[in-house]
Amino acid sequence: MYPRTASTLLVPIALALAVAVVGCVVDSGGPSGGAAGSGAAAAGAGTSGSGSFDSGAGGSEAGNTAGAGGMAGAAAAAGVAGTAGAASANSGGAGPVNAHPATVFNAAELDVIRSRVKQKQQPQWGAYQKLLADAGGFLSFNKAPPKKILLVGGPDNTSIARDIFASHSKAAYACALAYVLTGQAKFADQAVAIMQKWQQVGVTLVGGSHAGLHSGSYLVAFMYAHDLLHGYSGWSGTERGKFQKWWRAEILPKSRLVVDEKMAGTDPKQWDASNWLEAALNCMLATAVSFDDAKLRTEIIGRLQKYFIGPWRIHQAPYGPKGKVVAIVQKDVLRKKKTFIQGVMYTGYGTSSLVQAFEMARYAGVDLWNKKTPAGVGYQAVIDQWFRWNYLNEEFHLHLKEQAAGVPVRRNWHHHDNILEVANNRYNMSADFKKFVAKSRPVLGNPRDEYATLTKGDMPL
Repeated sequence: MYPRTASTLLVPIALALAVAVVGCVVDSGGPSGGAAGSGAAAAGAGTSGSGSFDSGAGGSEAGNTAGAGGMAGAAAAAGVAGTAGAASANSGGAGPVNAHPATVFNAAELDVIRSRVKQKQQPQWGAYQKLLADAGGFLSFNKAPPKKILLVGGPDNTSIARDIFASHSKAAYACALAYVLTGQAKFADQAVAIMQKWQQVGVTLVGGSHAGLHSGSYLVAFMYAHDLLHGYSGWSGTERGKFQKWWRAEILPKSRLVVDEKMAGTDPKQWDASNWLEAALNCMLATAVSFDDAKLRTEIIGRLQKYFIGPWRIHQAPYGPKGKVVAIVQKDVLRKKKTFIQGVMYTGYGTSSLVQAFEMARYAGVDLWNKKTPAGVGYQAVIDQWFRWNYLNEEFHLHLKEQAAGVPVRRNWHHHDNILEVANNRYNMSADFKKFVAKSRPVLGNPRDEYATLTKGDMPL
């Protein structure tokens, strides 16, 4: 369990590298480590939905754990708890399910973040100051969610629901993140209180798969916070278990509805490529990781691997300057309204969820970042083209009649800027891309990861 006080704010890097479970900053006695009791509280709650989806998939993709496991020996030498070994090459990416954190960063990356904050090193230092300001303000956040949240009946209801999801989840995530970087229990207690209130109120969502899209997009940060608070002694196993039971009963099934609608069966020709699916998959994977649900994690990673079996989602089309063939995401790139063209914006919607899911898969031992379709298209090309459209105002060679008539392409949509930091870290992006990221920090990533510069900025590979 984590101590509820913090006598030391940052772990010396030699010891920190041995720590494979998240906690507040180690004091002279060190944390006992692990998440003892927190996972057990969910025992009997069951896993969500259908059986595994190509549960053996992964194979040669495993192995890129980047410090997510294999620290047990070093941890034992340092006198702290470590994770089990990394996923083997034929394990299907089945790394240890009880290794925390493993949503927005893993233990090794947390050590780097702590070290950089201690040394006031950029880009983490500036982003850390923003986090502290936000989290300090959220200590007075005391809004209770409504018992029933409507995502049907018109755009006003949807907008209200999204604002509720985003404000509560951002507050909980910011406080949980502030806790793991400062060790101050007041932040952890506030994060727990915000999340627990949803279970205590017994919030229900009305709107079927529509509720799954928006809760998956805007409430997913609850799972980041839950992951970061594993082992925190101020959240008892009993109370944590109540929250998990509520989430499994009310939130997870809404994401399942989306997946069952958009990715039914095994024939890609029948799948409905959309940002809805990405939001739901990211939420379900974050749930699986945070709740130590191995079956669900295997299923969702298996589904993510199917993104590369053909052109059903990742494809190429002549939508670049003067009709140049560029990497695109199917269907969403085509979207438009009478008042504006949405293709660039919606490319960002789906991709901003996927980059978070790809990181969780990487921590589980599955590298999706470097995977490509049979046509040789990977997400680096998709992200680079989205960046050029969105920020460099490169020609969007689609809906040309509408554009000629004055209908604008919606660009400069900053809500998806978590893509910038994560991609900049995982790929060798263009000079223009790197320059833009550097001048934009700290980036906005709400609702996927508001603190992406802090959690991902220039992390060592």
